[in-house]
Amino acid sequence: MLISNDKALKLIHPLDSLFHPRGVAVIGASNKPGNWATSGFLQPLLDYGFRGGIYPVNRSATPISGLKAYTKVSEIPGPVDYVVVSVPIEQVEGCIEDCAAKKVKFVSIYTAGFSESGQKEGKEQEARFLEIARRGDMRLLGPNCVGIYYPSGGISFSPAAPKQSGSVSYLSQSGRFCNDLLSCCEQRGVAFNKMVSIGNALDINESDLMEYLSQDTETEMIAAYIEGIREGARFARALRDACRRKPVIVIKGGSTDEGRKAALSHTASLSGPEQIWRGLMKQSGAVSAASLEEMSDILMTFSLMPKLSGRNVALIGAGGGANVLACDAFSNHGFRIPTFNNETQKKLRQFIPLSGTWVVNPVDFSPQTAGDPVLTSKAIEIMANVKEIDVIILHYMVVSWGMGGGDRAKDVAGSVSEVSKRIKKPLAVVLETHGTPDICKTAYEIKLDWIKAGMCVYPDIERAAICLGKLARYHGIF
Repeated sequence: MLISNDKALKLIHPLDSLFHPRGVAVIGASNKPGNWATSGFLQPLLDYGFRGGIYPVNRSATPISGLKAYTKVSEIPGPVDYVVVSVPIEQVEGCIEDCAAKKVKFVSIYTAGFSESGQKEGKEQEARFLEIARRGDMRLLGPNCVGIYYPSGGISFSPAAPKQSGSVSYLSQSGRFCNDLLSCCEQRGVAFNKMVSIGNALDINESDLMEYLSQDTETEMIAAYIEGIREGARFARALRDACRRKPVIVIKGGSTDEGRKAALSHTASLSGPEQIWRGLMKQSGAVSAASLEEMSDILMTFSLMPKLSGRNVALIGAGGGANVLACDAFSNHGFRIPTFNNETQKKLRQFIPLSGTWVVNPVDFSPQTAGDPVLTSKAIEIMANVKEIDVIILHYMVVSWGMGGGDRAKDVAGSVSEVSKRIKKPLAVVLETHGTPDICKTAYEIKLDWIKAGMCVYPDIERAAICLGKLARYHGIF
């Protein structure tokens, strides 16, 4: 998508300059306490290191954070390619007219209350916005959207969003879900390259962005939250093409009558029959997610877990009942739990006590073994050397008593991180915690350490089975 040389950056797609503007203006930014145009859009340009021109625009031309302000975008002397409009609804049309006069390339309309309100006036206003934009060869994001997040380019829609850039890009018909997904994924080791909130998608829509992101060389995986499709045939082509190039993870909102009504009032999206959508997902090869939490788990799995070579799972369990449910979960999602041969069982029996444990697969750790970093690592290594095993799942609990409480859990966590680097089989962890706030804090710290070590960490067995099953299906394992 982007071709760079020693002299300049060459933009070769019409949407490239949305993420590489020469100048950004924020209309509605002021020094008034709580002004989101300033704290949410303008200040991040400074904090994230945007290298182009930064221009606050307000009626009084009051300087902000040392920046010269202007009463209108058309007064700004330098080039302005991207403008955020955050003003009362009655002022929006005039702002768009002024942006067209300035030859602005992209305008993001944060202001809400248009077609999603269901009122005729709102739809008529949007029609006028689009007419103005077409005359001025200008593209619109929104209305009712938070715009773009591109940390490597110094652009964000939130002062709290991570500054680290990654390889996942996300398009969303919900602004809040942009911030929520950032929060969910930050603690799963997943960073984003780009995020785009399209809101009502009056102009730039899900098809435009799916086409763009499928070709974007900075984007290795696409995530999307979709409520309704404006150009069905075009989107179907774009989705199929994107899926041929990279993984695409999609949440579909509005799958029920009640959900469709909510989507209409949220972004004025008309959601089609659910069976058509399911058929499109299946034909294209896209991966579905039921919630932001599940999408975060899937993005973590596809980002951190290597491609599986088969469906055979070794389970290191946290108790008899937990092992039974683990077998059910992985079997239900297409995996096999093969019985270890006598030689492997004999090796495990050498250090795992007989009382109350299994070594046939799943392996049922005793409290003594689970709290011992040396024995935990040894068990994992033995399973990794079983030729038939394709992936290992460690089910670990941090509790106030017995298995791995307190400092012992941190020791075990360190040994697991080390063994994960030595073995040649993929290793994932299900980490549960029960007990005091201090124990829960310890578990959270362990989770982050494991994520940093490149391991997938799930909160329960079912979610691990779901995500690994989707990874296996994506790669044609079953």
